Amino acid sequence: MLYKRRFCLKWTSILIAYICIFLLSYEFGTNHRPVHVENVTNEPRHLLIKRLFLDHGEYLNSSMILKMLHNELKRPLSFDIDDSTNNQTDIIHHALVVFYDYSYHHIYFQQFLWLYSSWIQLRENLHIKNDLILFISSSIIPNDFQKLVNLTDNTKNQFFIYPCQTLIDSVLNKNYQYLNNFSMDLHMELSRLFYWQETRLSSLLLFLNNEYKTKLLKYDYIFRLDIDSFFMPNFAFYHQKSSLTIGQTIPYDQYTLNRLKRIEKYFNSKSKNHKQTISISLFGKLNLLTQLTRQIILMTLWLIKEEFTESERLHHLTYLNYPSWYIDGIFEYATSIILSLNQYEKYSLNSFSQFDCYHLLTNCLHISLRDPSHHLHLSKHSLHLLTNINQSNLTQNELYLYRTVIKSNGMFKLYFQEDKQVITSYEIGMEVTEDDSRKI
Repeated sequence: MLYKRRFCLKWTSILIAYICIFLLSYEFGTNHRPVHVENVTNEPRHLLIKRLFLDHGEYLNSSMILKMLHNELKRPLSFDIDDSTNNQTDIIHHALVVFYDYSYHHIYFQQFLWLYSSWIQLRENLHIKNDLILFISSSIIPNDFQKLVNLTDNTKNQFFIYPCQTLIDSVLNKNYQYLNNFSMDLHMELSRLFYWQETRLSSLLLFLNNEYKTKLLKYDYIFRLDIDSFFMPNFAFYHQKSSLTIGQTIPYDQYTLNRLKRIEKYFNSKSKNHKQTISISLFGKLNLLTQLTRQIILMTLWLIKEEFTESERLHHLTYLNYPSWYIDGIFEYATSIILSLNQYEKYSLNSFSQFDCYHLLTNCLHISLRDPSHHLHLSKHSLHLLTNINQSNLTQNELYLYRTVIKSNGMFKLYFQEDKQVITSYEIGMEVTEDDSRKI
């Protein structure tokens, strides 16, 4: 009996010792493992991402981020309106800034052609210049886009393409100066939490990188928009005068509104209105957009840590909550809170221009479900049905949209054929849509 007791105690002690060793090694491995990229050479990209972003603990905790955010909020945003009357010879320069993730070229290219086609059809204005600025995540300008640049050589509105690097690529390349005045730990934490939403994140971070900001210094106003956008003819005559204009709000419900109010109270905000401020379609002055973006990024980091559960962070489940509190709207939620904390609703320019709209089709249309056919009451997967649509039942705006999409889709099909055939097809389409734009 004594032998059996000693035997049980022995193996029980051994088992407990192994459990303790396992727990301690796991804790040390997740929280104290060296993280510098320099320590590993020639490591495959997917393994490096997994080690630095997926398997690693947090680089900054919520209290650290909250302290940084409070320091940023000590410098409130200043909104103003340009009431000066420009001379007839003055030209207002608008930069229409888009980020293009080239790793998804097979998906995004046709979408970009819809945006490009709507932009190139904007009538030239003597006093307003609307340049399309494309930042593309590639080391060189791809041949597909160089062809598009060649089409705009003799136009007043110009198309510029700048190769750029994403935050994650810069981290993997041991460049921790991508974001101006932000620490290496913030670079790592931002990459760790938003590696799955790199496209939208990169479109905002353009304003926090000195190299890319330099490309925009010559412009009076900057319009940050998504690739799934579509310019309407009236946009050619829009003159931006305010330091900041916000696009139409994304869909939300009362539950989302209540959560935003609760978060704002936590930051001692007195705002009571969220209408038309839940958006990241930003049109304003570069300096203001830079300061605003810094605050948005820090607020986004804090939100994903404190206001999203593990299940709510799962990207493939986000649409189960739509349009309630969902992870794809986190940048819009952060923008709404930041604008509230800066008392944007007291800003004297309280009328919002119809950018990023879903139904009015006034200046700039943000395409629902990344498909302009949505606004022609078609299935998002049935663009081929456009050929059978009855044009007599369409409004002038819908007809303009319809013919632009038809031309753009035809351009996409011919794009990899001979350059001459592509350009000829494009010019034929231009003759048709120019007549439509005059009518509108």
